[in-house]
Amino acid sequence: MSKRYLFYQDNKSNYTLRWGIAGITRKLRDFISALEHTSKDEHMIIAIAAQNVEDLTNTYHIPKVYNNYEQLALDTEIDIVFIGTINSQHFDTAMLMLKHGKHVLCESPMTLKWENTSDLIDYAQSKQLFLMEAMASRFFPAYDFIRQEIESRNIGDVDSMDILETHEFPISQVNELILDSIFHCLQFVCLVYNNELPTIIIGDKGIQDGNIKSIMIRVCYQRNRIANILVRNSVQQGLDPSEARIFGTHGIIKVPQFTYPIRVEVSNRPTPMEFLILPNSNIDPNFFGFSYVYEITEIYTCILNGYTESPKMTHDTSLVLAGLKDIICKQLDIWYS
Repeated sequence: MSKRYLFYQDNKSNYTLRWGIAGITRKLRDFISALEHTSKDEHMIIAIAAQNVEDLTNTYHIPKVYNNYEQLALDTEIDIVFIGTINSQHFDTAMLMLKHGKHVLCESPMTLKWENTSDLIDYAQSKQLFLMEAMASRFFPAYDFIRQEIESRNIGDVDSMDILETHEFPISQVNELILDSIFHCLQFVCLVYNNELPTIIIGDKGIQDGNIKSIMIRVCYQRNRIANILVRNSVQQGLDPSEARIFGTHGIIKVPQFTYPIRVEVSNRPTPMEFLILPNSNIDPNFFGFSYVYEITEIYTCILNGYTESPKMTHDTSLVLAGLKDIICKQLDIWYS
């Protein structure tokens, strides 16, 4: 496969990846802030297509503002576009950018249907363009360590795992936010079981006063292996709001705050593994957007080397997740808008 570089060459030794932003969400604001904490020799925001973003353009000195996504797609100074539109527009906007030769980073879920996710991946690969579903946790050093522990069979063969997510969701957004939580749980299951397709998926929901209070999902694999997911719509004193446990035949891996982990406990290691947050950066560790810096670094490395996907968040992972999402949404009768 020939390698394709779509960079502005700043000088003989540095390449600058030029970003366009489509849409604006809270996550995208954090992402833009994270871009500002990366090397200016490697990343530059060229333009944004969204409404009412004067505060962003002034704060981050974004030179161009477009009224529609077509104008963004036609801008020849842009190499890659972050899709942060509403979920129902992800497919059309991402395909528009790909058809104009842009690499694409798309907020999760990449699309609302497995078929659309497959179409985006097929098209990006045919044009040798980089395409990735945004999943910042995948690029944390802690995730690299977890992969190594599982692949080395330090805890033996994994036979089960439990995941707990606890949030207090506003009623107006409960469906979307619960699905986002389920999606993050499922990506961790896919990581542990290496994108293996399950044999059975069973989902159920707990309702109280007409509102969803909990979601329970069991994902079953061959050889009696399982993954249990519990998402609670509440905050309880003394309960870790996010935790994953991976059970092997010779040990256990515990991951507090598994969506953005900095600590991993392994039963057969004497002390927990602690992972510094961006030790070479002056970024505030309390700033939520720090998580995106790892993701941004991975994207730069992949595109610089001519990859059409990241080995840490592959196209196969997005396809498996899309299939699981379709099944769960149908079982629970909960849908993205």
